[in-house]
Amino acid sequence: MFELIQVDDCDLICYDNGDIWRWNLRQKKWTKIVSKKKGYWQININKKNYLNHRIIANAFLGLDLNSELIVDHINHDIHNNSVENLRCITIQQNSFNTNAKGYTKYSYIKKDETESIYWVIQIGINGKMIQKRVKTEQEAIDSYLELKRIYHIIV
Repeated sequence: MFELIQVDDCDLICYDNGDIWRWNLRQKKWTKIVSKKKGYWQININKKNYLNHRIIANAFLGLDLNSELIVDHINHDIHNNSVENLRCITIQQNSFNTNAKGYTKYSYIKKDETESIYWVIQIGINGKMIQKRVKTEQEAIDSYLELKRIYHIIV
């Protein structure tokens, strides 16, 4: 499936698999946009850079290119710009979208030279960091997931 759209007076064909083709005025033919960049793929139109995934979201998801919404790659592969892998979300929603564990292992040596191990859970809530200390990694995992379920409510 494809959509024909116009960005800054430039005709583009956007395919639901994430491919973008543009009309080349000099060659009088459609050319595929190919990016070799390691980061987010971009297209330059009239001396302005546009992110490919935002153009695809504009064509298929109705995103205004000037919107403050974020286009999220659901599977975290920034080069997979297929429509099924994109969603428009708020900055708050994107901040919850992390691969971080949310907990860290700490240890220290007591005066009697034995090692003490504990786990610290950390989660951001309304701009503040909440920390909780537990004894085992499984407690850390369970507590972190419970805190995320309670506090990271997408509004």
